[in-house]
Amino acid sequence: MGEKSKTKKINTSMAVFITVITFVVIVGGLAAVVYFNFFGFGTKTLEILRKNDSVYLTETKATSEISAALTERETALNEKLAGIESKEYELTNREAAIIQKETEIYEMNDMLNGKISDIQKLVDIYTNMEPEVAASILELQGDKTLTLNILKNMDSEIASEILSNMTKKIAAQLTVDMMN
Repeated sequence: MGEKSKTKKINTSMAVFITVITFVVIVGGLAAVVYFNFFGFGTKTLEILRKNDSVYLTETKATSEISAALTERETALNEKLAGIESKEYELTNREAAIIQKETEIYEMNDMLNGKISDIQKLVDIYTNMEPEVAASILELQGDKTLTLNILKNMDSEIASEILSNMTKKIAAQLTVDMMN
């Protein structure tokens, strides 16, 4: 009698069913790899499938042209941006210089206001003196510009009295200088 085979026989419909299921699982797995672009297989598969597709070739050419145009625009914009940044730097420096000059002007204005105030105090002092005394002090003090400023800011009658009490040479020189 022979040995009995230990293999079990599968009926034909079961074999077909298992083959179809295996095929569907393999095809489904490949479709998932392509669809979800695992390891870049989706992109590579589309490139292979579309290599001779005229729409694909047209799209690729158009994409390349657009990419080149965008790169060119980006370069132009970067150049303009560099120019703008340069102008902005220059304007910032100019603004700082203007602020510096403005500060200097305010300081000079304060100084001038102080000098004007000092001159006005001297005008008041010399106005209240006797013209002979004021004339002798102004002749001796030695600062011609200060003497001119004091006389210019006085009432003309008082200034004329002081000038009339000075030596003729100094009075004449101060009169000429007052006109300039």
